[in-house]
Amino acid sequence: MGAAKKDYIPEATILEAVKHCTTHEWKLLLIFSRFVGCRMPSEIREFTWADVNWEKNTILLKSPKTERRGKASRLVPIFPELKPYLEEQFELAADGELYVFSTLRLHTN
Repeated sequence: MGAAKKDYIPEATILEAVKHCTTHEWKLLLIFSRFVGCRMPSEIREFTWADVNWEKNTILLKSPKTERRGKASRLVPIFPELKPYLEEQFELAADGELYVFSTLRLHTN
């Protein structure tokens, strides 16, 4: 898809869509995709809680798609719009849960 075919999705539209998500994990995924701009599903599959640096307010995203070009990962800030959703997901995670998207990482669609 060329750049002319891409649409900008306003924040208000995403926040309205989040209200209709059936689980908190889906809410986080929607917010994550909008404010982090990550590739789905490749960059969320291996995203772990160890990749979240709460002190520095950053996320390390592993990028399989760009790994062969010498960019195996990228560091992104935890944006204010994302932080409450990420914190809640952390609170909801089972003890010892490794993955941030423990259920959705298993889906291919």
